[in-house]
Amino acid sequence: MNIKYYVIYDNEYNVVKITTEVDKNDNFFEINREEAAGFSIGTKSLQSYFVHRSELNVLSLEEKKFGDIEYMANDILEVGQIVNDVDLYINYSLKELSWKFTLAEKTKNFITVDRYQTILKFYIASKLQSNYLIRTIEFTIESLINNCVTINFATEDEKKFDSITIFTKKYFSKIGIKNDENQSS
Repeated sequence: MNIKYYVIYDNEYNVVKITTEVDKNDNFFEINREEAAGFSIGTKSLQSYFVHRSELNVLSLEEKKFGDIEYMANDILEVGQIVNDVDLYINYSLKELSWKFTLAEKTKNFITVDRYQTILKFYIASKLQSNYLIRTIEFTIESLINNCVTINFATEDEKKFDSITIFTKKYFSKIGIKNDENQSS
């Protein structure tokens, strides 16, 4: 018996479900068994995919991206307020109009030379609309090994600390941000 699998999607091309049955009122297209399998066993999430319509009107299932990295809940980390024992510290300074990224000493000891060229990317987004990307900051791990990395603000939005949030691919276990303006002199 040859079972057919279908992607049901809404008018905004969001995936609603993967199924073997369709209704005549559904927006749908057929996918192969291998594509459907990941959804049924839980290795793929419906929220991580959308329906892409090519210039030739061909529909396909595409994985959502955040910047140029996969937007998967397990891979993306929202940077929180500073806590003890973090691997990477981010200092926000309105006075200096900059971000300062500092690797904890204990973390430096665990980074091998073959990881020095790994590019770290930080996505600064609106806190109220996290899909509104304000800017991307990127640099290599190597630049963090011997000193902190200072990146100047590039937008007016960055000057509003309470209105922004930072996301990054989960490379370190704990990353914390500190607003220098909240510190007493």
